[in-house]
Amino acid sequence: MVLLPGTAWAGVEDAIDSTCAVNRGSGVVYRIDDEWIYIMTAGHVVVDDEGKLEATTAWFYHSGFQSPILPAKVLWHV
Repeated sequence: MVLLPGTAWAGVEDAIDSTCAVNRGSGVVYRIDDEWIYIMTAGHVVVDDEGKLEATTAWFYHSGFQSPILPAKVLWHV
């Protein structure tokens, strides 16, 4: 599970309807609250080739536009 600060992107209200990219893969926004955007993605998307957590970024595509690339935080990895 990846967390993205809810204030990191002015278009946060569009996140739930957007295509979400995480590192070199994709994710699904499943919850937005006052602080965070919660994104579920496959485990291999947030680890390097040696299985270690790597720096994580996320961005969104909505209505033909791309959001800025935003730093994200891995909350939970299995």
